Amino acid sequence: MKKTLSVMISSCLTILFVVPCLAEDFSSPRATLETLFQAIRDRDKELCAACVSEELREEVLENWNESDLPDEFEYEILDEDVGEFEAIIKIKLVSDEYGEEEDELWLIKEADGWKITMETYDDYYEQMDTCLE
Repeated sequence: MKKTLSVMISSCLTILFVVPCLAEDFSSPRATLETLFQAIRDRDKELCAACVSEELREEVLENWNESDLPDEFEYEILDEDVGEFEAIIKIKLVSDEYGEEEDELWLIKEADGWKITMETYDDYYEQMDTCLE
């Protein structure tokens, strides 16, 4: 179950699902998810890449594979924990291709808004401390 979601996140990070969204919006963690899900529906890899943290954008663009994306899907936000600079959103995804699964997405606040990442600030700073020792 985690593997399928990882494949999706790895191809757009490789990612997920949707609610219609009229424009890019990174003003909140929820808005970023809605932008991401619309980008996946539209098969818009540039917008999809814009939804992830700067350090992951090139990877998203290089690993983009539309065949990993579901044709139709729905999502439900089950829980949100939003802080000043990071957030965790628990979602349930449902699609014919991948069935139903739950996962948590981490987001961080960058200069241009909220972006999906693979690690939290605590993880990042812990790695920096280890490098400096």
